[in-house]
Amino acid sequence: MVDKIPAVILAGGKSSRMREDKSLLEFFEGKTLAQYQYDRLSEIFACVYLSCKNDKFGFTDNLIIEKSREFAPTYGLLEIIDKLEEPFFAIGVDVPFFSQGSIDKLLAAYEEGLDAVVASCNGKFEPLCGIYSPSIKPLIVDSIKKDCHRLGKILKNAQIQVVEMTNEEEFINMNTPDIFKKAKQCLKK
Repeated sequence: MVDKIPAVILAGGKSSRMREDKSLLEFFEGKTLAQYQYDRLSEIFACVYLSCKNDKFGFTDNLIIEKSREFAPTYGLLEIIDKLEEPFFAIGVDVPFFSQGSIDKLLAAYEEGLDAVVASCNGKFEPLCGIYSPSIKPLIVDSIKKDCHRLGKILKNAQIQVVEMTNEEEFINMNTPDIFKKAKQCLKK
């Protein structure tokens, strides 16, 4: 079952440090960052979705539209859980170097009864690279009611498996124009 789960790219953020929507920035060979992620994940997963605030992409109809005006991954995860009603792999749009090998490690670690399987690297939790089960929904709802949107805090109260990864470069998070530019250069090598 776990090898057939869908993948969801979280692309509903503000991109405030980037000062423009990073999911729509040209990343590689004329593709936006979102399309690059979508295409590469489509080679691994049978079904890939984009979680976003609105239909802004133009290359797929596989969208999960976030109804909340708030910008936090917790709201996106709730929409995804409600739509899919099954476990799913989630990844931030701005983490394009997370490898198939690392995805396979997460998939191998997932088992029934877990709320999530998340990556960690050098002791740093990476909650936007993981597998989530619908069973985590009550914890997310409760946390939002308490005005807490930190996914890491939610996961501390969940039944999770943490999978340690060794390659820090897989977690380059492109939040600023400088980091984005450096990341693009890595693809050209």
